[in-house]
Amino acid sequence: MNQDVLEVYQLLPKPPARVTTKQVQEKLTSGKTVRTVQRMLNDLESVGLALKSHSGNTHYWSRPNQIQSLDHMMSTQQAFAIKTSEPYLDEIIPASLRPEFDRLFQQASKVLDKQKDKAPWQDKFELRPPEFPVTREKIDPIVRETILKAVLDEEAIQVKYQRPGRAPNWRIVFPYGVVLSKTSQYLVGAGLSTFDDDHAYLGDGKVTTDSIHAYAMHRITEVKSSSLSFMRVPDFNLKQFADSGITNWRINFQDIDVTLIAKDATARILANAELHNATVTPRGDGTTLFQFTTPFTYQFVRWCIAHGHQIQLLGPQVLLDEVGKLFQDPRLPFT
Repeated sequence: MNQDVLEVYQLLPKPPARVTTKQVQEKLTSGKTVRTVQRMLNDLESVGLALKSHSGNTHYWSRPNQIQSLDHMMSTQQAFAIKTSEPYLDEIIPASLRPEFDRLFQQASKVLDKQKDKAPWQDKFELRPPEFPVTREKIDPIVRETILKAVLDEEAIQVKYQRPGRAPNWRIVFPYGVVLSKTSQYLVGAGLSTFDDDHAYLGDGKVTTDSIHAYAMHRITEVKSSSLSFMRVPDFNLKQFADSGITNWRINFQDIDVTLIAKDATARILANAELHNATVTPRGDGTTLFQFTTPFTYQFVRWCIAHGHQIQLLGPQVLLDEVGKLFQDPRLPFT
């Protein structure tokens, strides 16, 4: 659940008052379409946070007077999604809604705690703070829901993975958990050898610590079940795996000290960003000199290229070398 969905929830009146989808959409500040608002309302209804009624072909919506017990109707993946969103919602839930959401979080915990024959659900997700630059990659909601179910139920899956500049391929993954932040989400699991669309997996199915990888969910375009039995690498710890920095896709596992000049909107973005070891020096020509430390990731390289018309890179050399693979002048001198 994000802030847009929370705003939709806040716009719902309590019975006997009710509103239509169109009325909710017109009051939203985010400018969402009626179809998007309808989808948000359906999601709220699925977890007991919205009541739907009908009059002819028109749907009416209201907020429950009290969140009912959902143990019998909340799926494990719905409960998992609710619990993983709890730390983020803590920042934005108004005090007036806190009791209702606390009950919802408690009910989600009860659903997840019923999985007695599985590894504890708390060990299957890790929340990480977002890193600069803050960008969001679109994830197929069906893909994400299928992955969450496989993680919780400890079932092997086949995923179709699309790496940049490469043909997509299939691979068997034994899903151990997910690493989540506000900007990126990763499936972590033991992967077997890849295979093409027209072939079946014919490997021996052995997994070791070296088999464990982080798969960016936005690069997974399709998920199917697998007939292989679930296999776990002994003593695997998701938190330790995430702490290793592997989900940040650091180039050569390093941080870099960046020096660049920025102007206009990009300068404002950098000035308001939470940069590590940052030094900001306004210049007389309307530009600003920035010096900061950041993980050396492909995401950061893409950010530099996307903002090339408003920045000039001065260093370090490893960053210039990476950008230079794509541009003749790696400094991106406001081009």
